Amino acid sequence: MMELSLTEWVLTILVGSMVLVLVFAMISRAARIGVEARSASRRTRCRLCLHVFEDGPSQGAVACPQCGAANEKGCRGGLG
Repeated sequence: MMELSLTEWVLTILVGSMVLVLVFAMISRAARIGVEARSASRRTRCRLCLHVFEDGPSQGAVACPQCGAANEKGCRGGLG
């Protein structure tokens, strides 16, 4: 059996805790990036009033809830 002094034991617990926190932070960040990407794919910006809204699964033109203008799905209203 391996014998540990109190100092070694405390140091092992601290280092292990830090490693666990880093692992959980990396997993959480990776999951959040996936959610943000899916949310961004559903967002549309109105070409007239620049209002940003989430559209449904409908195809074709989507009406802006603020001004009522028709916006093409997939068109983000960018220049060019």
